[in-house]
Amino acid sequence: MKNEKLIHVIAQNISDFDEDGVLDKDDLISILERIVGNEYFDGVEQEINDIAQDCIEEADIEGDKVIQFEEFVNVLQKTPDFLE
Repeated sequence: MKNEKLIHVIAQNISDFDEDGVLDKDDLISILERIVGNEYFDGVEQEINDIAQDCIEEADIEGDKVIQFEEFVNVLQKTPDFLE
């Protein structure tokens, strides 16, 4: 299935900055900082922190406060608009 292949490509290319095999809050904050850009980051640190925390809480099925690969794939599969 085309969408399933795309989901796996996206999940494999998300940055695991500390290379521990999972996405933790610090990884998500680093991703969001890159999206926002350094020039806009000042003043929105708390919002970025909150977004990262919300992402972990939404995706973390196992309750270990990180997003495993399978959990990330699960989130993308629940978001059909993302794939259109």
